[in-house]
Amino acid sequence: MEALRFNGTGSEYFKIWIVNILLTIITLGIYYPWAKVRNRRYFYANSTLADRNFAYHATGEQLLLGFIIGVILFAIYTFITQIAPQYALGFMAFFMLILPWLIWRS
Repeated sequence: MEALRFNGTGSEYFKIWIVNILLTIITLGIYYPWAKVRNRRYFYANSTLADRNFAYHATGEQLLLGFIIGVILFAIYTFITQIAPQYALGFMAFFMLILPWLIWRS
């Protein structure tokens, strides 16, 4: 059984990290999903197991879309609990029914 190895360096990661921080601040957080992708791609590409690298295939657009969908679902749930609390349980049941599909699509 082989151990997982990491071949990256702190200076390489620092360059990625500082650019990600600056771009996230400049764009008021909108760049965060792309920063997350850059971090994960760096760590995955520099991690080896049995002399094979890992790969990260998500994109910033996909992460941003998932975040927006999550915010919309939360806003709908909050709206329902404020307007008609009796329907909040029905919304949660519906959400639990579609949760496997959402996980599969992610």
